[in-house]
Amino acid sequence: MFPQANDSSSEQLYRLVVENSTDVIWTARFDDFPCPASGMNRADAIAWSREAAQHWRFTFISPAVEHVLGYHVEDAMRFGLKDLLTPESYAEAVLILADELVGEIKPGDGPNRRLVQLEVLTRQGLARWCEISVAFLRDGAGRVASVVGATRDVSERKAAEDALRASEATLRSLVANIPDLVLVVDRRATILFANRDVPGATAEQLVGNTGFGFLRLDCREAAGRALGEVFAKRAAARVEVVDIFDLWWECRLVPILDAESPPRAMIICTDITERKRAEEAVRKEQEHLRHLLDALERDREAIALDLHDRIAQQLAGALMMLEGAAGLAAGWREETREAYFSGMRIVRESIADSRRLVSGLCPPVLDEFGVLPAIEHLLEWNRRENGPEVTLLAADDFPRLARPLENALFRIAQELLANLRRHSQATRASLELCCDAGLVRLAVCDNGVGFHAGEDETGHFGLREIRQRVRLLGGRVQIETAPGQGVRVCVEMPLVGCI
Repeated sequence: MFPQANDSSSEQLYRLVVENSTDVIWTARFDDFPCPASGMNRADAIAWSREAAQHWRFTFISPAVEHVLGYHVEDAMRFGLKDLLTPESYAEAVLILADELVGEIKPGDGPNRRLVQLEVLTRQGLARWCEISVAFLRDGAGRVASVVGATRDVSERKAAEDALRASEATLRSLVANIPDLVLVVDRRATILFANRDVPGATAEQLVGNTGFGFLRLDCREAAGRALGEVFAKRAAARVEVVDIFDLWWECRLVPILDAESPPRAMIICTDITERKRAEEAVRKEQEHLRHLLDALERDREAIALDLHDRIAQQLAGALMMLEGAAGLAAGWREETREAYFSGMRIVRESIADSRRLVSGLCPPVLDEFGVLPAIEHLLEWNRRENGPEVTLLAADDFPRLARPLENALFRIAQELLANLRRHSQATRASLELCCDAGLVRLAVCDNGVGFHAGEDETGHFGLREIRQRVRLLGGRVQIETAPGQGVRVCVEMPLVGCI
């Protein structure tokens, strides 16, 4: 219990509180200007308030006014409302006073207290936002007799609030205008916020519904796992889904870390429908072209088989018949004998050419032993054809690969070695074949004449064919060259099924 205090001690206590408060405590009245009773209509109340504001006089101001606004108490006591408030805040103060006269005040009602924010002018002429608590005291007739108030400087808080509002407005504008769909969801994937409409649904239709309900059935499990991971690990996750409107979305899920709110997650959804459709179109095109390449390889095999089983065998049979009849040539004339043996030589060369064509079209060593022995066979053939010396760099245990990949590597090596013989004028070259980090690499480097790296490849059918083969298998080709600096062609393709 507080000790009972007499009037003198109470007044002293109140004075101590007022004089040591950091808020400016003040009282005021309308100097010699009669105040009507409450219940006026608003137009009359505003007219009276404009006049009354000019008769505002302070009857007390606490010493804190010097710290808050820079005025000495004596100076501040001489000011009216118009001297202390900015024009906008002065007009607002007039309306606040008018509001007091519009409402009905019943006998026995206490003072009507208001909490407002107004801009107050300091001694230096600067405007500072102040929070003002004001109470209107009335006499027995219900007329405003005096005003009691407390003024607190809230400029810094006001500036922080304004900055926060501006930041929030900027953020809202940014979120509302970005092309991505931004959702906020709870643990059950109920959509709490959507920044915009999507094809098939408005933002209002999205909010309040579970996000899983807008996904295709086969995508819901993956979406649920990603959302569960976000809440369990409090870390970001990523998932691709298709909605019920057949749109593809790449979704980045981010936890909203706020200890004062229930667990939530933000989902940033990028529409990748066009990209997916383009990828699907490319995939179908590649699949179609792969079938064409397979058909081409089968045609090569068929041609090689015809050459081997028919033409080469027929030529071999013809050669045997010619050789069997060679004993009869002793009695022939010299020119007849020369023509006969020239024909035998041509048949032998034709047999050798057909075997070479069969080996080039469908090398048996490729099917039986793999791409490395097949390339070694190519290098041996290159030496017999007086090509430049080529050093092979490859591991002895190079693995067998999927047949489409081995066929592509063999044809690429075949084309590059042919270019060495025909165009490079090189004396030395190297061929590297290796597997590394899920890729197979074939690189051929020579010391030949080279060419301009930016030269149009329209006439270089071999390079164009190499690029097409590599593209179909998801790989890439790098060509490094310059006039007089030789050529380095490097092909990298993903391993698609080693055996």
